Amino acid sequence: MSSFRLKLIVIMVIAVGIAVISLVSFSEIMLEAFLRDKALDSQRYSVHAVLRAVTDFTRYHAAAISFSAQQTEMRNTAGFDQRQDEFRGLAEKARPELRRSLRETLRAHPDFSYLNIYTPDKAQPILGEPFSWQKGTPLASYRQGFSHRDWYKGVITSNAVYVSEVYATAQGPLVVAIAAPVFDTEGPARKLLAIHGGILRLDTLDKFLQSISLGQTGFSYIIDRKGAIVAYGGKSETRGQQRELDQALIQLVLQESDEQIRSKVLDYPLSGNRRFVSYARLANPDWVVVSQQSEQEALAGLIELKRKIGLAALILIGLSCFAIPLIVRILTSPLSQIMQHLRSISGGDFTQQLPAATLAQQDEFGNLARVISDMQRSRCKMEADLQEQLQLAARIQAGFLPEDFSHPLLSVHTIHSPFHLVSGDYFGYAWDNDQSKLSGFLLDVSGHGVASSLQGVAVNAYFRHSLSFSRTLPSRLEWINKNVLHYFTDETYAAAIYFEFDLVKQRLTFATAGIYMFLAASGELPVCIKKPGSLIGISASPDFQEFSIDIHPGDNFYFMSDGIYEQLPDVDNLPVASFERMFDKLREIADQPGRRDDCSALCIRLQPN
Repeated sequence: MSSFRLKLIVIMVIAVGIAVISLVSFSEIMLEAFLRDKALDSQRYSVHAVLRAVTDFTRYHAAAISFSAQQTEMRNTAGFDQRQDEFRGLAEKARPELRRSLRETLRAHPDFSYLNIYTPDKAQPILGEPFSWQKGTPLASYRQGFSHRDWYKGVITSNAVYVSEVYATAQGPLVVAIAAPVFDTEGPARKLLAIHGGILRLDTLDKFLQSISLGQTGFSYIIDRKGAIVAYGGKSETRGQQRELDQALIQLVLQESDEQIRSKVLDYPLSGNRRFVSYARLANPDWVVVSQQSEQEALAGLIELKRKIGLAALILIGLSCFAIPLIVRILTSPLSQIMQHLRSISGGDFTQQLPAATLAQQDEFGNLARVISDMQRSRCKMEADLQEQLQLAARIQAGFLPEDFSHPLLSVHTIHSPFHLVSGDYFGYAWDNDQSKLSGFLLDVSGHGVASSLQGVAVNAYFRHSLSFSRTLPSRLEWINKNVLHYFTDETYAAAIYFEFDLVKQRLTFATAGIYMFLAASGELPVCIKKPGSLIGISASPDFQEFSIDIHPGDNFYFMSDGIYEQLPDVDNLPVASFERMFDKLREIADQPGRRDDCSALCIRLQPN
């Protein structure tokens, strides 16, 4: 070994040793502070998760009450003056349509114990579901009304949905009342007809808090502005005991908490240890989320982690003593050939191969060459495996899409051509033979590829589920938008069109949500029919409208994603009247090799008489 190589090896070993020892010393100094920050970060994340979950929980159920209060049947006050003390309101058979609507709301939102309608002046019960809950109202309370309750005052003051303070019921779990005003019309001159409210159980929040693990001693709980424990994530049998132990902490967080997440390390003389505590306040409802864990458990791994770091440092120094001579020899050997090959690989060219003579050498140079060759083969195999998995995903996605449909009254032909193997385009339809109705949708998620396809799977599931709804098309789209908002980011969204063919009434009803046009061959209608509509996944308050047109036997309709529409020539010269020619034309566009987007279409032909 040359003197230069020996000196270089000795210098590099000494440098690595000094660096490792310095790093270990610094790590041990900073380790405890790091673990403290990590434990508090975990608590802050837990508090954030609870804040988000509670906000979503209350907003979701408040939206349900608000939506129910806006229904036409709710605004119909016919018979409200026929209340009887015997029934604590209307009789069980009174207003069956309104009761049916309330039962549907209860089925869709099982966390509500019951729903009720009250008079706008004294908040006397008018009608409640279930009826057994209605009759369970004490007669004195029924006659007096509930205008003294905070939820009534909140609704009257704000003219909007209001979430009450927490209170207990005879049935056990803590609840809040969510109430909303029922107005006769929209606008400033509207008249308050009634108060619509529901009793929301909070035991679901207990289960959610218990699912958040913070070790053996860590848990989260929620308190209201009076210091009562609303929801508890620890053991249920210690709930009351914990409130007594944490009185000082509860008073502290009630004084100091705001919407920012705060953290402290507090002494607990009764338990003989210190605790990490994080807390933050919700704006609505006015609750405080608290998360705590013992310091001993949070820092339990400190000694073991220090030992592992020291062992890792010794191993690292030992490996350095072994690797440095090898590295020095490689660095001082001619590497032009292998470096050239590495440049080809870094440029994305995996077709080049190292010379056989280089691969056959039994020294460090040959070993490095073989490693690079193995890496190259592994990369090629990985790409082949990835391609195979994408093809499998494409076949699975194709299985989500319905096949063509033929019936004596109409026929449906479909087109689905992804830009890559998978796409963000989906469609679906359902035929109601009893009512001679065809309901369907076409969905186009922004982008094209795996991410868009996965988003499309989730949104498509909600669309397919909504096909069985008896709601209007805009209300279906609003329901879908509310449920899929969390699947999208600021840069992603979905476009769709929803339609329903009623062959008895000879009407086509549709609502647009970003896919604002479709083609038709029907009577005096223009070839291209355009209507506005909000995109899905952009806003929590979209604007969806319903439109309808007359249809006739022999009409043709073509719904398509923008991958096809943007490539169409002059629409006025398209053969829309010939279903077969137009379908072939759309298929030809969807299969063009130069296209830059996913292409899908639903082509519907109404059979002539």
